[in-house]
Amino acid sequence: MLLVALMRGTLRADEVSDVGTDNELAKLHFHVGEEHYARGEYAKAIVEFQAAYEVVPLPALHYDLARCHEQLGHTREAIDEYTSFIDAAPDAASRSAVEAHLAALRAALHRTLPTWLPSTVGALGLGAIATGLGLYYGAGARYDDCVAMLVTTPCTSRRIDSTQALERGGIGMLVTGGVLLVADVGLWVAWAKGRHPR
Repeated sequence: MLLVALMRGTLRADEVSDVGTDNELAKLHFHVGEEHYARGEYAKAIVEFQAAYEVVPLPALHYDLARCHEQLGHTREAIDEYTSFIDAAPDAASRSAVEAHLAALRAALHRTLPTWLPSTVGALGLGAIATGLGLYYGAGARYDDCVAMLVTTPCTSRRIDSTQALERGGIGMLVTGGVLLVADVGLWVAWAKGRHPR
């Protein structure tokens, strides 16, 4: 781990003497974490990098944790870890590149749609469909009543007009609900893309 950290330019020479006897355990956790990361097992890599950090708190491990969180779409956590890396290693050779990447992540986080927006649109769509079905079937029941009444009393034109209006309203609500549900799918796709900025 020390060699990797020195190669990255994230470990200062004065940190090497502070590592002590826990170096081997931290090194083991680090290498297992790197293997998990290489296989795309980012959650497992986080566990190992965190364990390494608890044994030997080297700034480079914040960078590794940030990369894992970013791969999992945990943008806020990635931002926190990159910030911790910069704070803990102000003289790191990679500082300017990490700061630029951090700025891009922060900007992407602000572009992310809030979860409530697609949820609300979906709920409105389902509500509109339920209302539309109620109106449409209510109009059908009124038509049935009119047909049944024709035997004894003719249906008034006012009742027929109001029934047709009810039917048109039901169809309009069904169409509106369908449009809202299609929009909802698009919003969820946009939300998911915003959660995984690259």
